Amino acid sequence: MLGALDRPPGALSVSGTSGSRGLLEFSQITYNFGGDPTDPGVMIFDGGIFRTAADQTTLFSNFSAGNVRLHAGGGFFDSNGFNLATSYDISGPGGLTKQGAGTLTLAGSNSYAGTTDVQGGELRVTGSTGAGIVQLAAGGVLSGTGTVAELQVAGGTLAPGVGGVGTLNAGSTSFGGGTFQVEISSAALADRLNVVGTVGLTANTELAISEINGFVSAPGDSWIIIDNDGVDAFALGSFRFTSGGAPIEPLAPFIVAGSTFQLNFAGGDGNDVVLVRIERPSYQVTPSATAGGSIDPATPQTVALAA
Repeated sequence: MLGALDRPPGALSVSGTSGSRGLLEFSQITYNFGGDPTDPGVMIFDGGIFRTAADQTTLFSNFSAGNVRLHAGGGFFDSNGFNLATSYDISGPGGLTKQGAGTLTLAGSNSYAGTTDVQGGELRVTGSTGAGIVQLAAGGVLSGTGTVAELQVAGGTLAPGVGGVGTLNAGSTSFGGGTFQVEISSAALADRLNVVGTVGLTANTELAISEINGFVSAPGDSWIIIDNDGVDAFALGSFRFTSGGAPIEPLAPFIVAGSTFQLNFAGGDGNDVVLVRIERPSYQVTPSATAGGSIDPATPQTVALAA
């Protein structure tokens, strides 16, 4: 259905289970007091799907705070190629699942207790998620400048900021695949993930670096890309960030679009991840003793390389 749903007094529930989910398809859900402004009006998701039919900056309208609720079955939000936003406090014991192409923006201070699953399209957080774990899966994008709870990156793209450089705040974070996207717009500004808790790698994860808005970095520029609170070290283990699929060793040079960088996992106040722009290493070729002090192109030679 197209247009807005004018929800009458009382409670409206969209429920279901895997393989048999109720579907509500509108551009907006508006609570109608029905002549009684004391009627609280409640919108409940308990395993059902909301699928939008158009762009909408105010997904829920006229509900009291906390009266859009996720019950045990949770709520599934399919942006269906459009852009949705809500500033309501979504409450309840259930979780929120982002599905479909397009963007869902959570601008409110949400209090739902369940897991936040990003399975498709983009979940943009400029407010906060609920208290449950945030899981980013293949095909999903998590962006924003707000706060998410404990974060597990299993796939997809983690992209702090909104339409440019920005900082996303998170609880304990594990990188277990997918891509960590870092945009750089000046010698002082780059995307950043602020972590409160532990942070580390549980599988190799691609680090995608791009300089934007015409900025060109120079050797000596540096940016904190993961601000790790406390004194606990970033947990590397046997895993690495990668560039073009190649593992990035700590403090080792790697090249992106002709520029050379390195990662310092003990930067900032001692345990932050710092991206540093460095000079490309140069090498001096000198003949070895066995080369007799000269290089003959027609004769195999041994040379020593010194940085």
